[in-house]
Amino acid sequence: MARLGFGAFLAPHHPIGENPTLQFRRDLKFVEHLDELGYDEFWCGEHHSSGWEMIASPEMFLAAAGERTKRIKLGTGVISLPYHHPFNVAQRMVQLDHMTGGRAIFGSGPGALPSDAHTLGIDPDGPARPPGRGDRRHPPPVQRRARHHEERLVHPAGRRPAAPAAAGGHAVRRRLADQPVGHDAGRQVRHRHHLAGLDVGRRA
Repeated sequence: MARLGFGAFLAPHHPIGENPTLQFRRDLKFVEHLDELGYDEFWCGEHHSSGWEMIASPEMFLAAAGERTKRIKLGTGVISLPYHHPFNVAQRMVQLDHMTGGRAIFGSGPGALPSDAHTLGIDPDGPARPPGRGDRRHPPPVQRRARHHEERLVHPAGRRPAAPAAAGGHAVRRRLADQPVGHDAGRQVRHRHHLAGLDVGRRA
């Protein structure tokens, strides 16, 4: 029988007015303790406006946690896709997976706090889209690719998933670190994982 796995999610909630540096250190120590206890996964989210949830960049926090831990998997719970260009998200997650020795788990979602969306100038009741819609740097097709990317990542057509990723609470498996590199990498990754318009490979 397969062993039951255990994970922990850290929002994290802190009293307003505490020293932020000490808050981050305490949270990192918490992840170390979970690793020592034998927990399988640790997840943290992304927030920008509440005042009591301190982690604005889960990838940055998890990179620091990866240097302090040995075996626990580290997940973004979640990266709020409407706040980011999908290409940047893909690159950061691939980098995090390499930096943690293949322990990264990608989780994405729409964002939970309306105040976060307002802070970034996004209508929380509107359709999900990364910043920059309509300008020349990020024309409308990028937004369609962002939605296509999220849908395909959750429901990869015609294949059994193989590396940790999640979106809206639905997990799939796909090893981010096992991506090809070189001049043909982007095309190979797009074809393999149905990521239309996303080039997450390093160019030689």
